[in-house]
Amino acid sequence: MTADSTAAPRTLFLLGLYLGEERPRLADAAAALEAAWRLDPANVQAIYNAAVAVHQMGDMSGAERLYREGLTVHPQEINLRDALVTLLMQLERRRRKPASPQTTARGYTTPRAAGIYRQPAEQ
Repeated sequence: MTADSTAAPRTLFLLGLYLGEERPRLADAAAALEAAWRLDPANVQAIYNAAVAVHQMGDMSGAERLYREGLTVHPQEINLRDALVTLLMQLERRRRKPASPQTTARGYTTPRAAGIYRQPAEQ
């Protein structure tokens, strides 16, 4: 990739992170982050954050799809694995137990620890 060809995925990634900070903009954030990942599949942060945004919106099947797609490219990425396991456990609990007042409008709990994932700064 040349410098010009990396500008678009980077811009979309940063836009997604910015939009992800505001709950009402999660759908926009997820779309920007997923687009960034499609342009630059090496950007594991983009697919992870897109999946987390979708997960937080309550779209469990969409989040599962994104976590699994990310894992096909980055099978050793622990954040993707952990988030997928969390989602699958939530689905299992949901299947076994009736909805409670702490669930979202769609009946799913959102991930507590999920948030914006940023690569640690290199030292």
